[in-house]
Amino acid sequence: MEPSHDRLQPGEAKPIKDQRIWTREFVLVALTNLAAFIGFNMTTTGMPVYVATLGGSDFAVGLVTTLATGAALLVRPFAGIMLDRFGRKGILIVGGLIMAITTASYAVFPVVGFILALRAVQGIGWGLGSTATSTIAADAIPRGRFAEGMGYFALTSSVAVAIAP
Repeated sequence: MEPSHDRLQPGEAKPIKDQRIWTREFVLVALTNLAAFIGFNMTTTGMPVYVATLGGSDFAVGLVTTLATGAALLVRPFAGIMLDRFGRKGILIVGGLIMAITTASYAVFPVVGFILALRAVQGIGWGLGSTATSTIAADAIPRGRFAEGMGYFALTSSVAVAIAP
């Protein structure tokens, strides 16, 4: 009896058409990324107005966005190391918790100086969380369809930027 050409031999890769992108893990991380980007972009667009209504100077209004972005940029190189050392999902949870706690704290502590500090901390959470979601997505996508899968994943960020403000 001849071997079936439909079955994979040991060590043989699946054909590209059989490599699924839309796995449970990929869908969950894409939805998580969408939600995180919506939340972050909502605070990013609303925060300057909020600081201005609290009596913040023009400098503070500009700094409120810069602090979050700068902190996220500074933490990203370390986030990659932390993802490998402590695990992707754990860092994602830590980043998400930091973002949630800081977001809730804006209403509890309506003081411009405190809000500026919170924005820097939120940027750290954002840097950790967004690096984790990208890494988890990259791990979940089959190698043969990596570019296609990352394109779908990146689309969640673009959709969030379009609808969040």
